[in-house]
Amino acid sequence: MKFVNQDEYLWQQFALSLVCRGKWLRAARVLEQCIAAGKKDGNHVNHGSESEASSSNTVMHHMQAAILHLEHLGENDSAISHAMAAVDMCSEGPLSYLKGRAQLLCAIAHG
Repeated sequence: MKFVNQDEYLWQQFALSLVCRGKWLRAARVLEQCIAAGKKDGNHVNHGSESEASSSNTVMHHMQAAILHLEHLGENDSAISHAMAAVDMCSEGPLSYLKGRAQLLCAIAHG
């Protein structure tokens, strides 16, 4: 994985395979790497559907990380921060359909 530092898709697939194997902590760290790669891609100028897909992936990474931190690692503070980041990204625009799920994750993490 050292030669594909900025390929967000491969990092996401690697994180999902770690989840399937039960390696929760490493999967959470890999998802944070995906989020960091998405932020670096977000700094470049993207137009149209590419930027929507990239931000949708970032929102999903935040939601997956929140679920991992909440259900498997017991780190509620990290789960809350990831859920709040997802809510902030979904507040307006084309990703508003994910806002309800992100708010539900945030409420579960607070409870």
